[in-house]
Amino acid sequence: MNEGTAEAAANSLSTRRTLIRTKPASPSALGLLELCPLAYLMQTEGMPRKTIGQHPAALLGTAVHAVTSSMIATGIPTPQDVIDTVKKEFLKLAGDPARSSPFARWMLQRYGIEGFVTRRQLVERSAYVIGLASRLPHIPASRRATRAFDGKVPTGSERWLESEKSGAAGKVDLILRTPQGGLKIIDFKTGKIYEEDGQIKRAYILQMAGYARMAEDLEPAANLELELIGKTETWCSPFNQELRSMVDSVIASLRLKLPLGREIHDEQTAVLGEHCARCSSRPSCRVYGTELSRRTLANRDTWNGGSLDVAGQVAEIRVEAGLATLLFEDAGAARARIVGIPEAIVEEANLGVGREFHAYSLGTSEANRDGRFPRNFFVVDTALPGRSAFQATFAATERAST
Repeated sequence: MNEGTAEAAANSLSTRRTLIRTKPASPSALGLLELCPLAYLMQTEGMPRKTIGQHPAALLGTAVHAVTSSMIATGIPTPQDVIDTVKKEFLKLAGDPARSSPFARWMLQRYGIEGFVTRRQLVERSAYVIGLASRLPHIPASRRATRAFDGKVPTGSERWLESEKSGAAGKVDLILRTPQGGLKIIDFKTGKIYEEDGQIKRAYILQMAGYARMAEDLEPAANLELELIGKTETWCSPFNQELRSMVDSVIASLRLKLPLGREIHDEQTAVLGEHCARCSSRPSCRVYGTELSRRTLANRDTWNGGSLDVAGQVAEIRVEAGLATLLFEDAGAARARIVGIPEAIVEEANLGVGREFHAYSLGTSEANRDGRFPRNFFVVDTALPGRSAFQATFAATERAST
């Protein structure tokens, strides 16, 4: 694959797109807005796009979140019932095309839930559900109004808040009325809520501040308390002027960068950076795709063990026992291979010899001792299925050469 071919592949990723913001600010996505307005727009507007499915760990976290919210209303059953409920919710999410990748669904059919999570993980996450639900008040479903009524903030689980004044809207995990008449806003996280340096994650602060700003708009006189509950950590704070100024500034930035109802071209809003490796919308980002097509394996000498995305031209495909090995050539004519690709995924992505393609979130067994970018990648790890590249995603970028 020469540089001219790489350029053609980059230019064929998609045509220039016109995007429009139609929805209020989403508190849960304000952290994403600071990194890349295009990623924020893709996520919050629900526009059709090719995405990278959630990792099983994220799906399990979503399942735990849903079960916890349910048990606040229904009460806590036996530990085994909680495990069974978490497992059932996880399987539903893993089989949902809107949540998981085609490969993850293939893995589910081939290996079952054991190919994704261990019994120990299910038990640990179920214990988290029981512990969290035990410390929170029981709120019967009949009392769970979902929206503000007569200017009052709705209390209970899964509450929808919306403020025309702040131009924001979103669903809160739990809102409680304190004995003093104030409000306590609670959000559950199944992972870490602090950075390695001990600081609370900024995206989470913005999310909580966004919720509080909407509650304050509805009840200006109410004292507001914020609480984040992570897997093993918590964070509490009153809604103060520092948080108020922070979220007001970000929402003002949203109005400036993405005005409501105004047409904006995708390349005007995309921002490349380290965050791209974590963006689920990157297969639909023309700017990232163009950059990926131009990269070569040789000049990527600073790999830090993060996401593995590659681009190239298919040189050969070999299939054995339903799994394909794809040999490809990058823009610098370097050869590499990807093993363990389910044949159905190759067919679905319309890959063939001569085809330009992008592959995202691959796995590798090569040691990362010197930062050298790998040359050998995998999708299915047949020896240890739980170590497979569950988020692996493939996309052809132009018609096969003749």
